[in-house]
Amino acid sequence: MVFQRDGFLTGSATFYILRDNGDGTRNGAALPAVALTAVEWDGTTLRFSVPQSDDAAVPFELRLTGQGRAELRRRNASDSDEIVPMFLRK
Repeated sequence: MVFQRDGFLTGSATFYILRDNGDGTRNGAALPAVALTAVEWDGTTLRFSVPQSDDAAVPFELRLTGQGRAELRRRNASDSDEIVPMFLRK
């Protein structure tokens, strides 16, 4: 969830730990929400960081790629970014 407060973008991220049951189904639960830091929006890409327990921050980019579609990119120090396609479900 991202929103504007006092002229600044802020929000939180909720991550899920999913387990593959081995039969094609998955289950899991949400971890506690984490406050976003360094939030920026340029009209197509939302950039933000999520703090980790070791006080390091993990940078992410969420880029709109079409109607109801986006791409979540976890920026790594190496050039091997992790990319997850996302789709809006109604």
